[in-house]
Amino acid sequence: MTHHQWPIPSGSSPAQDPPTPDYDPSTPAYSPPSSISVRDTPKCLKRKRSECDYGKILEVRVGHQSASKTFCVHTDAICAKSKFFAAATSRRWATDSKKPIRLPHEYPKTFAAYLDWVYFNEIDIDTSQLMYGDAASRYVLADTLDDVQARNKVTDKLLDAWMEGVLPNAACVELLFEHSPPSCKLRLLMIHAHIARICPRWLEREAKCFPPAFFQQLALESLKRTDIRRAEDIPKIGVSRSRL
Repeated sequence: MTHHQWPIPSGSSPAQDPPTPDYDPSTPAYSPPSSISVRDTPKCLKRKRSECDYGKILEVRVGHQSASKTFCVHTDAICAKSKFFAAATSRRWATDSKKPIRLPHEYPKTFAAYLDWVYFNEIDIDTSQLMYGDAASRYVLADTLDDVQARNKVTDKLLDAWMEGVLPNAACVELLFEHSPPSCKLRLLMIHAHIARICPRWLEREAKCFPPAFFQQLALESLKRTDIRRAEDIPKIGVSRSRL
């Protein structure tokens, strides 16, 4: 077998790498070395990323005055997630940029968890039975801040748990029904999760633990799923009115 060697140009040693052969246009598999640097890369090929001004800081005071906590968050970062903050910091509504935005009806712990979503796109919820109240508070906060993506993320995590047969506890139901409107979609999903899982014995045992509005909507949705026949179609049961 004949071994071919690359020609060694004058002034170079055999230990050096062989020179690059000339470009042959008839060989499509070969691409000539390019001298284009990263700086010469067209802007359309670069990764698009929204630019944030991390120099602007917004103060947010969360909770009641006796147990409130002040958070410092980058304005552009939180406004990119929340339409509430985007409107509150706009020229139309902003009054004094030095005054903190107050959220007196929210929990500092819940808002601190929301900041994980603002900066890292993560919503970490322990969907065990004891933590369902915390999960509902995150949904309520996302709804208050008009953050649709965060609200949908929490809903997906709760639905995954409900599909496994673990229903929300009374704290979760009470918090959601107290701080959300009747048109809330998570309310309806929660109701249907109970309809699919509960039995009459559960209703007798838990009747005093859940809010009345929950059982009212539970009854209405149950009737919608039941085939109720007309009075003339009900079969005779052999009992006259005088004997009832």
